[in-house]
Amino acid sequence: MKIEHLRYFQCFANSKSINQAAKELYISQQHLNRILTSLESELRVTLFERSKRGMTLTEDGKKFAKYAGKILTEYSAMQNYFFMRRSADEALDQQAVSGRCVLYIPPFISVHLSDLISKFKEVAPGITLTCIEDSRQITETSLTSNHLHFLGYYIDDQTLEKLNGKLNIIPIVQSRTYLCVNQSSPVAALKEISAEEGMALVNTVSPISPIDTFRSDQLIFSSSNVYQHLDSVVQNGTVCTMPDILLPKLKAMYPDVVMIPFSDTPGSPCSIVYPSTYVLSDADEVLISFLKAYFQNLQLIAQQSG
Repeated sequence: MKIEHLRYFQCFANSKSINQAAKELYISQQHLNRILTSLESELRVTLFERSKRGMTLTEDGKKFAKYAGKILTEYSAMQNYFFMRRSADEALDQQAVSGRCVLYIPPFISVHLSDLISKFKEVAPGITLTCIEDSRQITETSLTSNHLHFLGYYIDDQTLEKLNGKLNIIPIVQSRTYLCVNQSSPVAALKEISAEEGMALVNTVSPISPIDTFRSDQLIFSSSNVYQHLDSVVQNGTVCTMPDILLPKLKAMYPDVVMIPFSDTPGSPCSIVYPSTYVLSDADEVLISFLKAYFQNLQLIAQQSG
């Protein structure tokens, strides 16, 4: 049994849809189904009830999901701890690396951009980093262009199919999604909310997916600016979603905004994506290593702060 297989299981258990889980994991439904079936064979139990309507967890499946969640939480904490511990030693080697990196980033990263750049300069002073904010729709052309993309959401199936074998995808962090509401909202007292219930309430564009626009009778609001969204939550009573990697900073800036986790979705996979024809330089390798440590540490802080 591999840790990665536990992640796959947890993704399916949270999404309750093999199609949705496969999208978020960047793999085919057939491959995911084979992994889930192999877990049943290894454990010699039935984890799923299969029907024409899909797959649902059995009681053993629910129990396994709880164990898997605990194991993955501890594994993530262990990785983060030792990653940050050895970063001081690695920094000495990284300081000797020179070169230039170009990183295309989604708009929501602007919340941490100044801090991210500052810390990267400390770790790798010889590397020139160019960050380009890109709120355009992700296309085949953009994904196959010769630079690194930091993506905070999955690529649609049609694009993935067309680019099969043409992309390299490096997971950075799997961020949980939170619904942000005004204190006066009827759902503000909830500890958790389902993705279906949460998205039914969303009437502003999500900064995670800035191409989509959500509408209500009172307001049509489309923006890729995180702060505009939260200002609107406070002033206009609108609703938006945020990934957990933004929460520590945003909670301090917007104490009147209530942030409720989605209970049944793994959230948004943040990954570095680049064409298979692109050869990573030493500077790129240092940047990717840094991004993993940086965002996993942010997520750990978010989990610890509740």
